[in-house]
Amino acid sequence: MTTTARPLLHAMALVAATLLGGWLGLSLFSTLWIGAALLAILLSYVGLVTGLIVIPRRTNRGSSEKVFCIGFSRTGTTSLSVALHELGYSTYHMCFKLLRWPDGYRASPRVSRFWADAFDAQTDTTAALTYQELATLYPQAQFILTTRDPLQWGASMASFYGRYALTFRYAPLLHTDAILSAAYGPDWDTKTPEEYARVYEQHLGDVRAFFTERGEQERLLELSIVNGEGWQKLAGHLGLAKVPDWDFPHVDVFDLSWNKQPWWQIQNLFGRLVGR
Repeated sequence: MTTTARPLLHAMALVAATLLGGWLGLSLFSTLWIGAALLAILLSYVGLVTGLIVIPRRTNRGSSEKVFCIGFSRTGTTSLSVALHELGYSTYHMCFKLLRWPDGYRASPRVSRFWADAFDAQTDTTAALTYQELATLYPQAQFILTTRDPLQWGASMASFYGRYALTFRYAPLLHTDAILSAAYGPDWDTKTPEEYARVYEQHLGDVRAFFTERGEQERLLELSIVNGEGWQKLAGHLGLAKVPDWDFPHVDVFDLSWNKQPWWQIQNLFGRLVGR
């Protein structure tokens, strides 16, 4: 079984069990509250997976310790999310709520300060789209540009979005089409690997030029997770006293979104309820 299929099967099993439990509760015991409770659990889980429900930790690090990963998708951002979580950062991967759209999705998105404040670290396309504003809002934050060979990245993107184009183009309430259009162009679902590679090279050049022009190159770490870079460079950039002695995580995006990140959110909820 592939790593992509396993978390999806877990999620499908949870949905099936919830629906079965609700049906049994109604048919065998005629108790509406059992079905209603299980349905609420199912809807909450779907909300956590999709990002419609986001639960920050009650207390976070200071703004000077914030980290933003501004690499594009398919460059190791998922693995970096898990790595930062393992280091104790309250982390969120692809926070849709980070973006606000003043012009109804027709112009470039801006940063929602509330959601930028809500986590210690944020990763993937939403942070990549707003890195210039984030650098100004958080003058002491650190930035990580995850990198990969442009043509390999382009082939991965064309394959991934070729498989899931309809899902991302027409996903209700999540505005994924607007996000992907802002990042890669309105034809993101039909781009060739070479066209994607050109978009990626432009992003790399823009990020490097931005921090160079500001004289803030020390705030930017380029990290090639797909080529084996990990704890050593990350620990040095974040000023850790000790390099972690466990393996750097390599995590599939579906494993993160279906399993790990919802569980992190539930832990945050418990922490808020008990005042931690």
